[in-house]
Amino acid sequence: MSLFVRTENDPRGIVGALRIAVAELDKDVPLYRVRLLPDYLSASIAQPRFNAVLVGLFSAISLFLAAAGLFGVMSYAVTQRTREIGIRLALGAQRSDVLKMILREGMRLVAFGVVTGIVAVLLMGRLLRSVLYGIGATDPPTIFGVAILLAAVALIACWWPAHCASAVDPVIALRSE
Repeated sequence: MSLFVRTENDPRGIVGALRIAVAELDKDVPLYRVRLLPDYLSASIAQPRFNAVLVGLFSAISLFLAAAGLFGVMSYAVTQRTREIGIRLALGAQRSDVLKMILREGMRLVAFGVVTGIVAVLLMGRLLRSVLYGIGATDPPTIFGVAILLAAVALIACWWPAHCASAVDPVIALRSE
């Protein structure tokens, strides 16, 4: 049996008076586990909250790993093409053109990954319904919000290698091999 009491005073201050009132009604009924409503509600959603924090943590780690992987791939690709980039710059290409070229190539990979991910989410939506709370398996704002977040992080991960590529000195690049 549960008893909920509303008070305008300090809730912890009326516990003694509440024990006396219950004892007056029936002295064999104990009053135990006295908790405030916020504490009771917090305990009732503790497991879903823990699951949400855990999923959020894993999501942040996977976002970081994806950005680091893309940064590594783009840095390696730029390093392999240093001579080509140097030739382009020596022949009159603008640094902004080189920056755009490298960013375009990186973002092409990102666009392919985002489109593949959206298709996978739409196809796997039925399997995901059981683990989602408060949103549908194919919730467009969530799907596109995550896609935009991933694209923004990928753009930042691609920008640094592209910036380094555009800063290559053509003479040094051509002498390197």
